[in-house]
Amino acid sequence: MTSDDGDGSFPGVLLLTPQQAAELCQVSVDRIYEWTYLPGFPVIAGAHQLRIHARLFDDWLIQRAVQGRRRENETA
Repeated sequence: MTSDDGDGSFPGVLLLTPQQAAELCQVSVDRIYEWTYLPGFPVIAGAHQLRIHARLFDDWLIQRAVQGRRRENETA
């Protein structure tokens, strides 16, 4: 389960565990689980495991950073 797409974001890793994703983002594992319910989050859910597509997760984080921070009562 490795990827060599050359972008260097997550060298050699195709799928991340929630714990790995949390470490990369410096957030709690609970926050990662919350994000898995957001539309567009690159999650792969199995019967008893959850994995996050590394390259798509990197893209998702960049998109969120570009969008910036919004208050809950603001409209998109």
